[in-house]
Amino acid sequence: GERYPVDISTCVVGEQGATGYELLRSITDVRVGDGLICGITGYPLAECAELVEDRPLASTGMSTEGASPSILPEPGSLVTAAESAPSAGPLITGLAVLVAAVIGLLAWRGRGRP
Repeated sequence: GERYPVDISTCVVGEQGATGYELLRSITDVRVGDGLICGITGYPLAECAELVEDRPLASTGMSTEGASPSILPEPGSLVTAAESAPSAGPLITGLAVLVAAVIGLLAWRGRGRP
């Protein structure tokens, strides 16, 4: 098989509004075909979005009996960021404890001074 010729690691500064394609082209050769990026720095040499035969997946022989139901939302259902984001409760509690500790330390140090 083919091997990627070289690793590219560089910082690119472009004009405001420049696309990723334009920035990539400014540092290396980019091969394009049918509106797709097909190769970067000569890899791969020839292929571009080859069509693959759609075959059904082979059965693994494993049973789904007793398996937990999926936690993924139903197709077409709307999941908001509030539903999918972790709760901020522990963070707020931690900050409250930290603030109380700082206030307590300041009060303790303030009592010892004349």
